[in-house]
Amino acid sequence: MPKRRRLATGIYEDAYGRSVIYSLHGKPVETRFEVDRPLDFLQRWRKRQIATALELAPRDPRGSLARDCVRYLKRLKGTVGYKAAKSHLKAWLHYFGRSKRRWQITTEDIDLAIAQWRRDGKSAGTIRHRCRLLQAVYRALDGLGAACPVAAAKRPPKPRGRAVTVSDTVIADVAAKLKRQEHPTVNRLRDSKTRARFLVLASTGRRPAEVMRAEPGDVDLVRRVWFVRAAKGGRHTTLALNDEMVAAWQLFATADAWGTYDSRSFVKTLQRNGWPTHVRPYNLRHTTAVAIRARGGDLEDVQDQLGHASLETAREFYLHAIPARQAQIAASLDGRFDAEVFRAHPPTPLTAAQQRRKDRRARRTPTTDSHDRSGTAGETARIGEDSEGRPRAASSSTDHGAPKK
Repeated sequence: MPKRRRLATGIYEDAYGRSVIYSLHGKPVETRFEVDRPLDFLQRWRKRQIATALELAPRDPRGSLARDCVRYLKRLKGTVGYKAAKSHLKAWLHYFGRSKRRWQITTEDIDLAIAQWRRDGKSAGTIRHRCRLLQAVYRALDGLGAACPVAAAKRPPKPRGRAVTVSDTVIADVAAKLKRQEHPTVNRLRDSKTRARFLVLASTGRRPAEVMRAEPGDVDLVRRVWFVRAAKGGRHTTLALNDEMVAAWQLFATADAWGTYDSRSFVKTLQRNGWPTHVRPYNLRHTTAVAIRARGGDLEDVQDQLGHASLETAREFYLHAIPARQAQIAASLDGRFDAEVFRAHPPTPLTAAQQRRKDRRARRTPTTDSHDRSGTAGETARIGEDSEGRPRAASSSTDHGAPKK
């Protein structure tokens, strides 16, 4: 290796050119330049790189990932998504350990964590939420322009949505069972809060977060209007209320169900009273949207009712959600083919020659168990008996060629 000489702080020269060395996240970084590159240019370039590295460096590199997650969660206390954020960040702590320094995490570490969760069967949506929360920790504690290993990680593609709905009969049965649980003779539910929240979600099709953020002044039952507060990147909207929605909000106000509630407990209570275990109560929105489309509403009507920020969201989920129209189109396609082509005939019986070939193939491919049993029995017979069936002693392979005495 050619000997190099020092020109200035962090700048060296050898037979092949000049190199500039500076520190980035505690690790030395070397960049090569031509031998005729001016020294003052190299000094200015190194100074800019150091300033950029200081901007991208973590503001508090001493803390562990667990400590920084706690600092971030303190900012979310009291918000609707606090419990979900805490659950997603716990997954990172379980993978990296509580003593891992946040500035030591690289993009490769994030990719390996994502691969491990894929092998564990975690859904793409769950992995994307975990990455989003960890990136939010970096942005909140280090600034928007700081380096973040999650930004360059390869996340799973966004899953395409599918409108899973439930029938109105199921919704009515769940509401009736909840009402019976509130009866003094049963007394499984102390009040009507769960039923009121469920009926508001079912009748309006709005998000649970929007119901949690609703305040008494937002619902005007006289004018039959609900001023919906934005949630999930949506927008503030005004929703007209029909008779069923007004009745649901009246029950809501009577039960004093305002404010946030435990969504997990809410789901378990619904499932105990007949709600399908494979369907989220959030899918009440899909049920409302499909009902709008079935009654002749267009995508803009769905967007206004459900509060989507973009029409593309409604288009992705509910463009083809018109069962009656699809049934009409399917019926119009009937009669293109002769019914005879769909009629099944009984199989033709095999000839004698075909049956013999089939039997020979079956004998050639015996089952594994019968083959093993027959082979083992045959070996036992050959080793334990002579040609006349008399028992004989086993001899070693070295005695086969020995002369008889």
